[in-house]
Amino acid sequence: METILGLFIITFIILIFVNAYKNIFNPKHDYSGNLDKQKEDYENTFLYLIDIIKSLFKK
Repeated sequence: METILGLFIITFIILIFVNAYKNIFNPKHDYSGNLDKQKEDYENTFLYLIDIIKSLFKK
């Protein structure tokens, strides 16, 4: 049983590295020097994450 679990963990770790490699060398968003658009996307993502965290602590 431990062998199967170990294989799943190793496979999962390898998949994480493959996914990170693909995202580094083939990013989803190519702004081609448009820093304003990149900044806008970053700000929207950051605000979205803050909203998610706030919603976790709402009663």
